[in-house]
Amino acid sequence: VKKRDFASYSLEGLNTSHGLEDIIAVAKRYVSGKNGTGGNMARSLTLLLHGLPGTGKTEFVYYLGEALGKEVVIRRCSEIESMWVGQTEKNVAEAFDEAQRSEAVLFFDEADSFFYPRKDARHSWEKSFTNEMLAQLDNYTGIAVFATNEIEGLDHAAIRRFKFKVEFRPLTPEGNLHFYNALLSPLVGKNGGPDREEMLAIAEIPNLTPGDFAVVRDQFLLEDPDAVTHEKLIESLMVEAGHKGRTKKIGFLHTLT
Repeated sequence: VKKRDFASYSLEGLNTSHGLEDIIAVAKRYVSGKNGTGGNMARSLTLLLHGLPGTGKTEFVYYLGEALGKEVVIRRCSEIESMWVGQTEKNVAEAFDEAQRSEAVLFFDEADSFFYPRKDARHSWEKSFTNEMLAQLDNYTGIAVFATNEIEGLDHAAIRRFKFKVEFRPLTPEGNLHFYNALLSPLVGKNGGPDREEMLAIAEIPNLTPGDFAVVRDQFLLEDPDAVTHEKLIESLMVEAGHKGRTKKIGFLHTLT
Protein backbone atom coordinates (compact mmCIF):
# COMPACT_ATOMS: atom_id res chain seq x y z
CA VAL A 1 0.00 0.00 0.00
CA LYS A 2 1.46 3.33 -1.03
CA LYS A 3 2.15 5.89 1.67
CA ARG A 4 -0.22 8.82 1.35
CA ASP A 5 0.99 12.37 1.91
CA PHE A 6 -1.68 14.47 3.59
CA ALA A 7 0.49 17.54 4.16
CA SER A 8 -1.48 19.47 1.55
CA TYR A 9 -4.77 17.56 1.88
CA SER A 10 -7.84 19.57 2.78
CA LEU A 11 -11.53 18.86 3.24
CA GLU A 12 -12.24 22.30 1.85
CA GLY A 13 -14.17 22.28 -1.41
CA LEU A 14 -15.77 18.84 -0.95
CA ASN A 15 -19.56 18.76 -1.17
CA THR A 16 -21.03 16.31 1.34
CA SER A 17 -24.31 15.78 3.17
CA HIS A 18 -22.54 15.84 6.56
CA GLY A 19 -19.70 18.03 7.74
CA LEU A 20 -16.58 15.86 7.45
CA GLU A 21 -14.86 17.68 10.29
CA ASP A 22 -17.84 16.70 12.44
CA ILE A 23 -17.47 13.06 11.38
CA ILE A 24 -13.78 13.15 12.32
CA ALA A 25 -14.64 14.70 15.69
CA VAL A 26 -17.16 11.92 16.35
CA ALA A 27 -14.55 9.30 15.44
CA LYS A 28 -12.01 10.87 17.78
CA ARG A 29 -14.53 10.83 20.63
CA TYR A 30 -15.29 7.21 19.86
CA VAL A 31 -11.58 6.28 19.97
CA SER A 32 -11.18 8.17 23.24
CA GLY A 33 -14.10 6.25 24.71
CA LYS A 34 -12.60 2.95 23.57
CA ASN A 35 -9.38 3.95 25.33
CA GLY A 36 -11.24 4.47 28.57
CA THR A 37 -11.19 8.27 28.60
CA GLY A 38 -14.78 8.79 27.50
CA GLY A 39 -18.19 8.15 28.98
CA ASN A 40 -20.95 5.94 27.64
CA MET A 41 -19.75 5.21 24.11
CA ALA A 42 -21.29 3.25 21.27
CA ARG A 43 -20.11 -0.32 20.71
CA SER A 44 -18.98 0.48 17.16
CA LEU A 45 -18.75 3.36 14.70
CA THR A 46 -20.07 2.46 11.26
CA LEU A 47 -20.00 4.80 8.27
CA LEU A 48 -21.48 4.44 4.79
CA LEU A 49 -19.99 6.80 2.20
CA HIS A 50 -21.92 6.98 -1.04
CA GLY A 51 -21.88 9.07 -4.19
CA LEU A 52 -20.51 9.36 -7.70
CA PRO A 53 -17.04 8.01 -8.53
CA GLY A 54 -14.27 10.53 -7.95
CA THR A 55 -16.09 12.54 -5.29
CA GLY A 56 -13.43 11.81 -2.64
CA LYS A 57 -14.82 8.89 -0.64
CA THR A 58 -11.73 6.68 -0.59
CA GLU A 59 -9.27 9.48 0.07
CA PHE A 60 -11.39 10.64 3.01
CA VAL A 61 -11.20 7.18 4.60
CA TYR A 62 -7.40 7.31 4.53
CA TYR A 63 -7.48 10.89 5.82
CA LEU A 64 -9.71 9.71 8.68
CA GLY A 65 -7.21 6.98 9.52
CA GLU A 66 -4.41 9.56 9.50
CA ALA A 67 -6.41 11.86 11.79
CA LEU A 68 -7.00 8.99 14.21
CA GLY A 69 -3.45 7.64 14.02
CA LYS A 70 -4.77 4.29 12.82
CA GLU A 71 -3.96 2.00 9.92
CA VAL A 72 -6.65 1.58 7.27
CA VAL A 73 -7.26 -2.06 6.32
CA ILE A 74 -9.01 -2.14 2.94
CA ARG A 75 -10.90 -5.16 1.66
CA ARG A 76 -12.42 -5.56 -1.79
CA CYS A 77 -14.91 -8.12 -2.98
CA SER A 78 -12.29 -9.87 -5.13
CA GLU A 79 -10.33 -10.66 -1.96
CA ILE A 80 -13.36 -11.98 -0.08
CA GLU A 81 -15.45 -13.98 -2.50
CA SER A 82 -14.51 -17.62 -3.06
CA MET A 83 -15.85 -20.40 -5.26
CA TRP A 84 -15.51 -22.85 -2.37
CA VAL A 85 -18.48 -23.49 -0.09
CA GLY A 86 -18.10 -21.65 3.20
CA GLN A 87 -14.81 -19.97 2.28
CA THR A 88 -16.40 -16.59 1.51
CA GLU A 89 -17.98 -16.45 4.98
CA LYS A 90 -14.63 -17.47 6.51
CA ASN A 91 -12.86 -14.69 4.60
CA VAL A 92 -15.41 -12.15 5.86
CA ALA A 93 -14.85 -13.25 9.46
CA GLU A 94 -11.07 -13.10 9.06
CA ALA A 95 -11.26 -9.53 7.70
CA PHE A 96 -13.18 -8.35 10.74
CA ASP A 97 -10.95 -10.34 13.12
CA GLU A 98 -7.77 -8.87 11.64
CA ALA A 99 -9.03 -5.29 11.96
CA GLN A 100 -10.32 -6.01 15.48
CA ARG A 101 -6.92 -7.30 16.64
CA SER A 102 -4.97 -4.41 15.14
CA GLU A 103 -7.58 -1.78 16.08
CA ALA A 104 -7.44 -0.53 12.50
CA VAL A 105 -10.07 1.31 10.51
CA LEU A 106 -11.76 -1.44 8.48
CA PHE A 107 -12.65 -0.24 4.99
CA PHE A 108 -14.77 -2.16 2.50
CA ASP A 109 -14.74 -0.57 -0.95
CA GLU A 110 -17.62 -1.14 -3.39
CA ALA A 111 -20.10 -1.93 -0.62
CA ASP A 112 -22.80 -2.91 -3.10
CA SER A 113 -20.70 -6.01 -3.83
CA PHE A 114 -20.90 -7.07 -0.17
CA PHE A 115 -24.57 -6.45 0.61
CA TYR A 116 -26.66 -8.18 -2.06
CA PRO A 117 -30.36 -7.27 -1.63
CA ARG A 118 -31.62 -10.57 -0.25
CA LYS A 119 -35.12 -10.12 -1.65
CA ASP A 120 -33.60 -10.05 -5.15
CA ALA A 121 -31.07 -12.83 -4.57
CA ARG A 122 -31.01 -15.50 -7.27
CA HIS A 123 -28.52 -17.77 -5.50
CA SER A 124 -28.33 -18.99 -1.91
CA TRP A 125 -24.71 -17.88 -1.59
CA GLU A 126 -25.75 -14.25 -2.17
CA LYS A 127 -28.04 -14.42 0.87
CA SER A 128 -25.45 -16.17 3.03
CA PHE A 129 -22.79 -13.62 2.01
CA THR A 130 -25.02 -10.71 3.05
CA ASN A 131 -26.09 -12.49 6.24
CA GLU A 132 -22.47 -13.07 7.25
CA MET A 133 -21.53 -9.44 6.58
CA LEU A 134 -24.47 -8.23 8.69
CA ALA A 135 -23.65 -10.63 11.52
CA GLN A 136 -20.01 -9.56 11.60
CA LEU A 137 -20.97 -5.91 11.48
CA ASP A 138 -23.35 -6.37 14.41
CA ASN A 139 -20.61 -7.99 16.54
CA TYR A 140 -17.77 -5.68 15.55
CA THR A 141 -16.35 -3.30 18.14
CA GLY A 142 -14.37 -0.82 16.09
CA ILE A 143 -14.58 1.59 13.18
CA ALA A 144 -15.92 0.15 9.94
CA VAL A 145 -16.36 2.20 6.79
CA PHE A 146 -18.09 1.11 3.60
CA ALA A 147 -18.07 3.07 0.34
CA THR A 148 -20.27 2.67 -2.70
CA ASN A 149 -21.17 4.47 -5.90
CA GLU A 150 -24.60 2.80 -5.90
CA ILE A 151 -26.44 2.99 -2.57
CA GLU A 152 -29.60 1.76 -4.32
CA GLY A 153 -27.87 -1.60 -4.81
CA LEU A 154 -27.49 -2.30 -1.07
CA ASP A 155 -29.67 -4.55 1.05
CA HIS A 156 -32.06 -2.32 3.02
CA ALA A 157 -31.23 -3.99 6.31
CA ALA A 158 -27.56 -3.20 5.70
CA ILE A 159 -28.24 0.50 5.20
CA ARG A 160 -29.95 0.64 8.60
CA ARG A 161 -26.79 -0.73 10.26
CA PHE A 162 -24.78 2.42 9.57
CA LYS A 163 -24.78 5.18 12.16
CA PHE A 164 -23.74 7.78 9.58
CA LYS A 165 -24.63 7.75 5.90
CA VAL A 166 -22.61 10.45 4.16
CA GLU A 167 -23.31 11.41 0.55
CA PHE A 168 -20.39 12.73 -1.49
CA ARG A 169 -21.85 15.00 -4.16
CA PRO A 170 -20.53 16.72 -7.30
CA LEU A 171 -18.72 19.95 -6.52
CA THR A 172 -20.43 23.29 -6.11
CA PRO A 173 -19.22 26.26 -8.22
CA GLU A 174 -17.08 27.30 -5.25
CA GLY A 175 -15.69 23.77 -5.06
CA ASN A 176 -14.83 23.90 -8.76
CA LEU A 177 -12.79 27.03 -8.18
CA HIS A 178 -11.12 25.61 -5.08
CA PHE A 179 -9.89 22.46 -6.84
CA TYR A 180 -8.92 24.39 -9.96
CA ASN A 181 -6.76 26.75 -7.92
CA ALA A 182 -5.30 23.89 -5.89
CA LEU A 183 -4.58 21.37 -8.66
CA LEU A 184 -4.60 23.02 -12.07
CA SER A 185 -3.73 26.69 -11.83
CA PRO A 186 -0.14 25.91 -10.68
CA LEU A 187 0.43 24.08 -13.99
CA VAL A 188 0.18 27.33 -15.93
CA GLY A 189 3.61 28.94 -16.27
CA LYS A 190 4.16 32.67 -16.08
CA ASN A 191 0.64 33.56 -17.17
CA GLY A 192 -0.71 33.71 -13.62
CA GLY A 193 -4.15 32.71 -12.37
CA PRO A 194 -7.35 32.58 -14.41
CA ASP A 195 -9.04 35.87 -15.27
CA ARG A 196 -12.62 36.72 -14.34
CA GLU A 197 -14.13 35.23 -17.49
CA GLU A 198 -12.17 32.02 -17.06
CA MET A 199 -13.21 31.78 -13.40
CA LEU A 200 -16.86 32.13 -14.40
CA ALA A 201 -16.42 29.36 -16.96
CA ILE A 202 -14.79 27.06 -14.37
CA ALA A 203 -17.56 27.71 -11.86
CA GLU A 204 -20.27 26.91 -14.41
CA ILE A 205 -19.04 23.42 -15.39
CA PRO A 206 -21.58 21.01 -13.84
CA ASN A 207 -21.08 17.58 -12.29
CA LEU A 208 -17.35 17.89 -11.69
CA THR A 209 -15.65 15.89 -8.95
CA PRO A 210 -12.18 16.13 -7.36
CA GLY A 211 -11.27 13.08 -9.44
CA ASP A 212 -11.89 15.03 -12.66
CA PHE A 213 -9.39 17.69 -11.61
CA ALA A 214 -6.85 14.97 -10.76
CA VAL A 215 -7.31 13.41 -14.22
CA VAL A 216 -6.77 16.73 -16.00
CA ARG A 217 -3.75 17.51 -13.82
CA ASP A 218 -2.18 14.19 -14.76
CA GLN A 219 -2.81 14.90 -18.44
CA PHE A 220 -0.78 18.11 -18.29
CA LEU A 221 1.90 17.29 -15.68
CA LEU A 222 4.59 16.52 -18.25
CA GLU A 223 3.79 19.39 -20.61
CA ASP A 224 5.96 22.48 -20.92
CA PRO A 225 4.46 24.96 -18.40
CA ASP A 226 4.76 27.72 -21.00
CA ALA A 227 2.49 25.73 -23.31
CA VAL A 228 -0.21 25.11 -20.69
CA THR A 229 -2.99 27.69 -20.68
CA HIS A 230 -6.12 28.10 -18.62
CA GLU A 231 -8.13 27.74 -21.81
CA LYS A 232 -6.66 24.27 -22.43
CA LEU A 233 -7.24 23.20 -18.84
CA ILE A 234 -10.84 24.42 -18.85
CA GLU A 235 -11.51 22.68 -22.15
CA SER A 236 -10.18 19.42 -20.70
CA LEU A 237 -12.43 19.81 -17.65
CA MET A 238 -15.40 20.27 -19.98
CA VAL A 239 -14.46 17.08 -21.79
CA GLU A 240 -14.32 15.16 -18.48
CA ALA A 241 -17.71 16.53 -17.48
CA GLY A 242 -19.06 15.71 -20.93
CA HIS A 243 -18.24 12.02 -20.47
CA LYS A 244 -20.98 11.94 -17.80
CA GLY A 245 -23.60 12.82 -20.38
CA ARG A 246 -25.26 15.58 -18.40
CA THR A 247 -23.14 18.60 -19.28
CA LYS A 248 -24.85 21.65 -20.71
CA LYS A 249 -23.22 23.66 -23.48
CA ILE A 250 -21.01 26.46 -22.24
CA GLY A 251 -20.10 29.27 -24.60
CA PHE A 252 -16.80 30.14 -22.96
CA LEU A 253 -14.54 28.65 -25.61
CA HIS A 254 -16.28 30.59 -28.37
CA THR A 255 -15.67 33.87 -26.56
CA LEU A 256 -11.93 33.26 -26.62
CA THR A 257 -11.71 32.81 -30.39
